[in-house]
Amino acid sequence: MREHTWVYDFAWPGQGAVDPGAAFHCLDIPFAWGLTGTAEARHVIGDPPEHLAEDVHKAWVAFITNGDPGWEPYANSRAARRFDAISTTIRDAYAAERCLGLSG
Repeated sequence: MREHTWVYDFAWPGQGAVDPGAAFHCLDIPFAWGLTGTAEARHVIGDPPEHLAEDVHKAWVAFITNGDPGWEPYANSRAARRFDAISTTIRDAYAAERCLGLSG
């Protein structure tokens, strides 16, 4: 069995009481677990786009249930999914960092 690694970048800037305007560590967790509608999550993240919440949750559920979040593994094309107000899959993600020797 071949092992795969998928990469994603959660870039949507939170708009809640915690570090507004920044995409901070663990901001994606309420999205992943489908909890963006709770009062506690809204306090921290603000009012996210519904499609973003659905996209992140669907990717995590797909990965958990069948081992594939819905985009190519990183090793195949260095693809990374960027979750934002408009989410995209980026080919050759982190190319600049690799040129500097900062990323695999």
